[in-house]
Amino acid sequence: MANITLRVDPERLKQTAEDLRLQAENARNAVVEIQRCTAQTQVYWEGGAGSYTRPRMDKECRNADKILSRMKGDPARLLTMAGIYQQAEQSNVQTAQALKINVID
Repeated sequence: MANITLRVDPERLKQTAEDLRLQAENARNAVVEIQRCTAQTQVYWEGGAGSYTRPRMDKECRNADKILSRMKGDPARLLTMAGIYQQAEQSNVQTAQALKINVID
């Protein structure tokens, strides 16, 4: 029989889900702030450099938004996995408790 050790437990999955949610939220807030700052440069940053850079920053922010929107579902998937692990653990405990202890006697 193979010796298998799972190094993930439901509580760790739940904590990781919350950490990931907070990190994605912070990253999204940072992207919004970058977009705001970039848009404000139109007032004082005129000419070719500003006209060249602002659209590039907008494109990068849109790309970041796409990545962050994909990441948004990850915490929910981790919580689902945690629930599956908890159910499996409960089922294993119930099965073990139902087994006879003194099989040899």
